[in-house]
Amino acid sequence: ISLSRASTVTLLLSADPEVTVSLPFANVHVLSLKASGGKVKVRVTSADGTLQSIPVDSLLVLVSLTVPITDIRLTRVASAETEVSLYLGTTS
Repeated sequence: ISLSRASTVTLLLSADPEVTVSLPFANVHVLSLKASGGKVKVRVTSADGTLQSIPVDSLLVLVSLTVPITDIRLTRVASAETEVSLYLGTTS
């Protein structure tokens, strides 16, 4: 996969409410997520407008070359402080 840009984001989920990830570019084609300290629920929205909820135990790798991700939201397991590291890449 040839990426034109890539970025990393690290978040500490220290409260239970959902957290919206601030994306460094509009379209994400590659998402790699590592959760430490607890499980997380990842909600991704694609350019098609479809919301998908994905439970992640520790590692998620998602590649979508034709329909980019436009929104990412994270929720931790209740009362479990969780560090989330994301690698985001775009082809455009």
